Formats: sequence, C-alpha cells, structure tokens
Amino acid sequence: MRSASTLTVATLGLALTLLAFLQNQSIVRDIVWPGLDIQYRELAGAQTILDQGYGPDAAYAGERTWYNPMAIWLIAGLSRVSGESPARLIARSGPYINLIAPASLFVLVTVLFDQFAALAAVAAFIFAVGTGFPFIYSATYSPWFAPENFAQAWLYLSIACASVAFDRERSSFPAIA
Repeated sequence: MRSASTLTVATLGLALTLLAFLQNQSIVRDIVWPGLDIQYRELAGAQTILDQGYGPDAAYAGERTWYNPMAIWLIAGLSRVSGESPARLIARSGPYINLIAPASLFVLVTVLFDQFAALAAVAAFIFAVGTGFPFIYSATYSPWFAPENFAQAWLYLSIACASVAFDRERSSFPAIA
C-alpha cells in the first residue's frame, strides 16, 4: 500500500511540476536578452567573471565585488560549458534552474511531515502565488532567472538536513543536541 501511495504522490508531483515548467518555459523560450533589472546585475557580474575573473566589481571601476556570487558563478559556469551567451542564459534558464526550489521544498516538507503534505505544499508553492507582488517578493516557481527564486532551495535543504541531524531516531550522525 505504501509503495502505491508513494508512486501516486510522485506521479502527481511530477505532473504538477511539468505543467508549471511548460508554462514557464513558454514564457521565456523566445527571449534573447534579459528584461529585468535584477537580471542585468547578474549579467554584468557573470560577464565580468568571464572577461576578468572573479573579484572586480561589475559596476564600480577599481572596486572589488561585494554581492553574493552564487548566481553570477552559475551563469558564468553555464556560459563557459555551453558556449551560450550569459545574456541568453539569464533570459531563458529560469524555468530550469528554478526547479530546484519546489524540489527542495518537497524534500523539506516530506522530512518534517509526510509526502502528502509535501505534495500539497509544492502545489501551493507553484500555483498559489501572490500575483499582486513582483516575483522577487513571492516565494514561488517563476520563469525569471533571479537568485530570489532558486536560492531559497538552499534554505529548504538546510532546514531538512538540520531536522534530520537533530532527530536522534532518523539521523545516522551522532546527536547534535
């Protein structure tokens, strides 16, 4: 019985995520240049890494970078590996990169509660968004590449790992507390 419900939850979760992915991918598939101010910040940083290496600030001559480098390293690395321009990657990669957030939320809620609650949480995360707000103010699965969308995945995974580490019954690590 357990394996049948697990298969059902996995199928429903994948179907919901695929539906959202296809919609988000259709939004950005023909875009060739970033359209949001956040994306230009990331583009400048990624291009600076590709041209000069990490360190120089993309906006202020003679200054050192100060902004979190996760997104710019990601785009610079993808650009280097794929040969695609950073501008096009930033414009079109959001639906792919942002998938890490709902997947991580599913893991977190499964660890804290169960797979059914995780399915409901992911469905709400994907479809019940605060559309009156810009995407950077709503934790959701968005078509736009921005650290605000995919970086939350690391929070979800960190909480899930901490939960397992602090739970003596589930942890394979020595008890922390």
